[in-house]
Amino acid sequence: MNSGFVDVGHAGRGGGAIQLVSGTGEIVLMATPGLAGVHAGGGGGRGCTNDGSASNPPSGAGCGTGGGGSGGGILVEAADVRFEVGAALLASGGGGGGMGGCGTVRNGQDAPPSGGTAAGGSCSMEAWGLPPAGGAGASTSAAQVGVSTEYAAAGGGGGGLGRIRVNTRDGTYAGGANLLARGSLTTGAVGTR
Repeated sequence: MNSGFVDVGHAGRGGGAIQLVSGTGEIVLMATPGLAGVHAGGGGGRGCTNDGSASNPPSGAGCGTGGGGSGGGILVEAADVRFEVGAALLASGGGGGGMGGCGTVRNGQDAPPSGGTAAGGSCSMEAWGLPPAGGAGASTSAAQVGVSTEYAAAGGGGGGLGRIRVNTRDGTYAGGANLLARGSLTTGAVGTR
């Protein structure tokens, strides 16, 4: 519902899926300056605005905030897999949208290509009180729920972790200490058909 005072929030997009496969060879993931490695992070949820009036609740208090998009899926599959220093597999969640009349900062952040945590959208104190903030996206643990404040509304929750799967000939890979992984990481052996 859109009116002169209300801007309805929308959920962030999910991170999609990426598959890196070699039928017989080795996959080596290495750092590339200025790039994020393999990035399938979720998008930030859009916040919801009100007119910033002194009434409590303000006009537009019934609008909804958008939750952050969850991280996507990453599959790396080869006979052998090796991670060099600086390798990254990123499937973090996006931040949830918050409420308030402060413009775009009420929107949750997209999952960052640095592997950090996406912040939820938030506004500073307004005439009627403190607007609800969005929850942070998950990067290494659970996403956060949105914050509720003085009226019956809350910020959108942060997006959850995506999935990362590494399949090799024997279920192991080299250079695990070099890998920056942001997602639920599992391993397994390559199956035959």
